[in-house]
Amino acid sequence: YLDRDRKLLRESPEILARALQSVIAEHPDFLLVSGDLTKDGERVNHELAAKMLGTVEAAGIKVFVINGNHDINNPDAMRFSGEKTEAVPGIDPAGFAAIYADFGYAEAIDRDPASLSYVVEPVPGLWLLAIDSCRYDTNYADGEPVIPGRLDGHRLAWVEETLLRARAEGKAVIGMQHHGMVEHYPSQEQYYGEYLLDDHDAIGRMYADLGLRVVFTGHFHANDVALRDYGQAGRLYDVETGSLVTWPSPVRHMSGDANGTLHI
Repeated sequence: YLDRDRKLLRESPEILARALQSVIAEHPDFLLVSGDLTKDGERVNHELAAKMLGTVEAAGIKVFVINGNHDINNPDAMRFSGEKTEAVPGIDPAGFAAIYADFGYAEAIDRDPASLSYVVEPVPGLWLLAIDSCRYDTNYADGEPVIPGRLDGHRLAWVEETLLRARAEGKAVIGMQHHGMVEHYPSQEQYYGEYLLDDHDAIGRMYADLGLRVVFTGHFHANDVALRDYGQAGRLYDVETGSLVTWPSPVRHMSGDANGTLHI
C-alpha cells in the first residue's frame, strides 16, 4: 500500500501527537479538524484519534471536527499484517457523532437531523458552521467509498436556515467542511472535480450572500487559500489545509483582529 500512496501511515500516531503538542503550546481558543480523521474509517482509529484529541481539550482548548469521505461506512476499513490485510469494524454516522461527542456534537446549538452537520458558538458572537459534505449511504452497496461531496436538499435547507438565523441574531459565521468550495487553480473542476463540492459555485454564492465569508476545507492534501468574488453576493474564501500525514504535515495558526480581519 505504501508503495503507491504518499501518506505517512506508519508515522501517523507520532505526527498527530507532535501536531497536538504544537497546538497546546500555542493555546488557541479552538482547534478545527476538517475531516478524514482516519485512514479508512476504522473504528479503532476513530477511538484513538478521539483519545488523542482529548489531550487538547484537557489543556483548555476546544476541539471541533467534521467527517471526511474516508471516515464513515467505509468498506475499505482494514488492518495490515505483513503483506496481508483483513477487514475490521468501521462506524456509521451515529457512531461518528458518539465517538466525537466531546468535539462538537455534545455542545451543538443545533444539528441537522439529516446529516452530521452542526453549529456551535466557540467564542461569544462567533458561530462555527460544521457542514457534512460527504456521501456515504451507498458505500457498502457499491463496495467503495464515494469521493465527491454533495449537499442534498435537506442539508442545503438546514445550512440556509442556520445562516439566516445567524444574521438575525447578529452572529459572525465561519464554515468548515471537507470538500472544497472554490477552485484553487485553473481547470481544477475539469480534472479533479471530485475534490470540489458538487454545484459549488451556486452554493458558494449562497454562502457569501448570507454572510458566510470563509470556509475551512481539506480533502485535496494541499495548503492554499482561494478567493471567489460573486459580485453583489460578496466574496468567499476557501482556506484549504493539507493532510497532516502527507509531507509537510501542516498545521495552520489563525487569529482574528478587532477590524474583522483573519490572519493566517
